[in-house]
Amino acid sequence: MRAKEFLTESKGIMGRIPGDKFTKGDDILEFNNVIVFPEQESQFPTPEDRDAFIKAVEKKYKTKIVWTNAPNKGSLAFAVATLTDPLHDDKPVYWGRYFKQKTVDMMGNWKNQEIPAGWKLQKSGALKLDVGIDPQHLIATDAKFRNITQIIATVDKNSLENPMHESLVGGLEQIKNKQNPVFKDQLKNLPALRDYFGEIMGPCALMSGMVGGQAQDANKELLNGKGWAACQVYWPQSMNHNLVDSVFIGPNGEEVGISSKGGKGARASAKNIVDAINKAPDELKSEYPYTVDVLKIVQNNSALDAPFRLAELLEILPENLEKEIQSYIKAGKTDYNRISEDAKELFDYGTPRRDIPGFNTGYALLALLAKKVSSIVNDNPTFSEGAIAFLNQSSIVQLYCRMGKNGNDARVNGWDAVYPPNFQGRVVLDGSKNYYSSRIGGKFAFGFD
Repeated sequence: MRAKEFLTESKGIMGRIPGDKFTKGDDILEFNNVIVFPEQESQFPTPEDRDAFIKAVEKKYKTKIVWTNAPNKGSLAFAVATLTDPLHDDKPVYWGRYFKQKTVDMMGNWKNQEIPAGWKLQKSGALKLDVGIDPQHLIATDAKFRNITQIIATVDKNSLENPMHESLVGGLEQIKNKQNPVFKDQLKNLPALRDYFGEIMGPCALMSGMVGGQAQDANKELLNGKGWAACQVYWPQSMNHNLVDSVFIGPNGEEVGISSKGGKGARASAKNIVDAINKAPDELKSEYPYTVDVLKIVQNNSALDAPFRLAELLEILPENLEKEIQSYIKAGKTDYNRISEDAKELFDYGTPRRDIPGFNTGYALLALLAKKVSSIVNDNPTFSEGAIAFLNQSSIVQLYCRMGKNGNDARVNGWDAVYPPNFQGRVVLDGSKNYYSSRIGGKFAFGFD
């Protein structure tokens, strides 16, 4: 088994990311999130308390949870995974699993195979088509486009080797003619068309004047009513924007971000939130100083330094721990022999396996420190409250692509715009996304619970 496959399996359901797909025959479900209950304690006091809470959860969800194992008297915690059915208007489906108790690190406790009968996780190899129709492949440039004709020409050129070439170009041509696209015999690819190609279709629909309602409100407020067609548009090819898929630039240089999936499965970046903070009124900044401090540290420091600086902010960085971890990284240490007591305390947040290719003790300890500071930041509710408040006064339009089926065809039914943005849920600092036992993959990520 390759290392990448092992890593995917070891994370299990707890390590799934929004948009991961499960299939059963022609049916598809898309992963949204997973929550472990109870949220504050490690377990419910009694099985009766657990069952009463489950009834309340099912009442809230307005449907029964599909359980993947049977409980016993010692099963005093449980997790619920939320999935959606893209072929039936994103109808929610809930899978549940019982556990003895909730632990600090639940990663790997719910295996990918421990799901309802017949369903299986779509492995990365099966997602090549999905990957091939996103802006990184079909646009593949940070260049600015002045009209739909230029966009179509670029997609035409970059999709020549894609089996969906004619459908993709034809879909954009239909939008140019103010028609909702119909993708012949592409029902099986509906989720990919909506979630990946939708990042290109949405801005084209705005430029064609096919999106009304709050898109017009946003245009009036953010672009002085100049109209979307009077703007240039580009698709950021880096991960610095994360939360937005495309950016419109108005005649006077105004920038408006477009979140083409309406925030579903989106991940915020430090840049997204810091940009929102910079544009926020002083009163809002004064209301959420903790959020401002955390975000500025993540944004202004390297991925290597940020966990230490956050630990300093939280007053949890022992005097010599930073120097110790840095020395292990530089020396390429590969064991846990003779590490300090301060370093050992980080094992409360997991014990990284040493048989991972490229294992480095320093990186492993840094990854644990990233988990620790993330946990403490996320335990303070004002962090998420502030992040949501800043994002919801930002220059972002959320654009929902509505798709359905007609026989074996996938068709777009229209777009719904939301402005001002209405990001909901809880913004969390993710210390596990880019910090590994063998390397640093990037800065802290931010996700939505």
